[in-house]
Amino acid sequence: MGRGRRSNESGSKKGIIVIAIFIIIIAVTGGILAAQVLSDLNNKDDNNDVIDLGTEIIVKEPEKQLQTFQGIDRPIAVVLENSTKVDWPHPGLQDAYLVYEIIVEGGYTKLMPIYKGVNEEQIGYIRSARPYFIDYALENDAVLVHYGHTIMTADDEAKLKNDYIDGIILPGSDKTFATVKGYSTGYAKRIVASIESLKAKMEENKIRTTSTDTGLNYVVQDHDLIGNTANIANSIEIKYSNSHSVSYKYDEEVKLYKRFQRGSPHLATNDVQLTAKNIIVQFIANSNLGDTREVPDKGYQKLYNIGEGTGYLFINGKYINITWKKPSRSEKTRYFDSEGNEVKINDGITYIQIVPLNTGKVDIL
Repeated sequence: MGRGRRSNESGSKKGIIVIAIFIIIIAVTGGILAAQVLSDLNNKDDNNDVIDLGTEIIVKEPEKQLQTFQGIDRPIAVVLENSTKVDWPHPGLQDAYLVYEIIVEGGYTKLMPIYKGVNEEQIGYIRSARPYFIDYALENDAVLVHYGHTIMTADDEAKLKNDYIDGIILPGSDKTFATVKGYSTGYAKRIVASIESLKAKMEENKIRTTSTDTGLNYVVQDHDLIGNTANIANSIEIKYSNSHSVSYKYDEEVKLYKRFQRGSPHLATNDVQLTAKNIIVQFIANSNLGDTREVPDKGYQKLYNIGEGTGYLFINGKYINITWKKPSRSEKTRYFDSEGNEVKINDGITYIQIVPLNTGKVDIL
């Protein structure tokens, strides 16, 4: 009886020991498993895959995407009047990604903004083209839009077979162009159009609406000009002639140049001052065209823009000297620094100021 009782006590003790050991094992392994689970939960990436703790994780900031030149829409270049203050402000000019300003007769200028990937409701005021506007439309693979043309411009469009829309030859019932009400002069100066109406006319005339052109040598990340820090350009004064001048003032806070014409802020119709991220100045020789078919001689200009020359590039309050090369009327103008590298252009609106080589003047402060 006594032996039997001791045996049961001994067995009970052994059972207790076994259970205790089992509980300890469960506790230890459970703790390890729990720790591993927590570790795994804390080390999962966005795809719920466990990351190797021995692998270094590098976090990259997302790359900025170009906003001013994107998509496959074909660029649309529009010739705008810029002779007198009556032609200002310019509706829709603020949404062009590229703007050319070129000398015309009388020492005045015309503007040619180029649009891509925007849905501008009103662009103006549209006027007649000159032969060299064809060159810059061609090199940007753009459809050229104008309201009238000189005789030589018509000749060149027939010869070069560039795509264009001329509002002055359309029937009166056509709705591509519109005249601003409440304004009348001896000239049809206040002509406007929308991107939507121009695209509709392109489709109607079976004009190609897409493009693979890559534009200027754009870079994604904003960059400053590298080199001599003395090349400061907080103020730029550009004199085209005694009749017309342009200036830019750098705003360091927004890193943009504010644009002025003949001493007054150059405005869009929303009363917002026009700005530029990049400014290219090209010095190009010009002369009187002397086309005897134009009676009387109105002083139409010839532009010697095929070949090469000099100029300036302005970005973020600084400038460098550049050279430019344009092999033919349809090929792109390329811009190079003093070391022969093609210059980089920041994402943003670019103004290309084509300044007369002999009579123009640029002052940089």
